[in-house]
Amino acid sequence: MPTFDLIRWSVQLSAGNGLVVVDPGGPARLTGWAGALGAVNLDTGARAALDPRVRDLLAELVSYGANDYASSGNRDRAHRLLTEMAAAGQMERAVVLGALLAYGASSSAMTAIARLIDLILPVATWLADSPE
Repeated sequence: MPTFDLIRWSVQLSAGNGLVVVDPGGPARLTGWAGALGAVNLDTGARAALDPRVRDLLAELVSYGANDYASSGNRDRAHRLLTEMAAAGQMERAVVLGALLAYGASSSAMTAIARLIDLILPVATWLADSPE
């Protein structure tokens, strides 16, 4: 299973060329990344997509990411948004982190968001789905 750091490195290495990523199944680790990018499934030809509401919420989350969510105001806004997503049943840890990777979030931003998610979601929902 590719890690988020390996995918980030691969995208940088591909420098705008095509990139094939194989997801062997299991936890939806690449769903958010593929959906945010509109990746094409080479088996079916189908284009991956995020639910429009989730996509909008994730775009808002990214807008709070200045300085990797270091300021308390941005971190509080991100926490509020993640809580709202969880309450609506629209937050899966791997989808959120994968989409942030697709949107260009740094490792430290993803770690900050992972910590906020950890505060919100029960441990059982993400234990087998750690970003690294």
